[in-house]
Amino acid sequence: FLHRGRFVYCPFLLVRFKKTTQSGDIISYINENYMQDLDISAVASRFGLSYSYVRKLFKEKTGKTILDYLNGLRVVRVKELLTQTDDTIGEIAAQAGFYNEQALFRTFKKYEGITPGDYRKTAAAKVVAYHQQQQKSPAETENDESASSAG
Repeated sequence: FLHRGRFVYCPFLLVRFKKTTQSGDIISYINENYMQDLDISAVASRFGLSYSYVRKLFKEKTGKTILDYLNGLRVVRVKELLTQTDDTIGEIAAQAGFYNEQALFRTFKKYEGITPGDYRKTAAAKVVAYHQQQQKSPAETENDESASSAG
């Protein structure tokens, strides 16, 4: 760093910069490759780091374990695919990086509290209700609002 017009070597800052760069690289790598078969060992070897160091560094920077972060990304992708495609649950599982449908069901239910199929039905029902609401005349909308506030 610069001190009184001179550059001074500071190992602490160098280590912090290196950790920040490494964690940013690891997070970017996971964000770009979450749909593949990834685990901590694979990520660690990709960056030439130890398994335990990657776990610790990732947890420090994100507050989550790599598995939680990875599954969160995958669940977000599954939700997108469920609402934007007619793909089967098995196809969606493969596209989001899950080993199989059972892994998708278990993880999705853990994170969202419902099954992927129920999520798809609920999302579809919300879209239909939204479009029906948009097609109502202004007077109908006003009557619905006053009826719900009166009750």
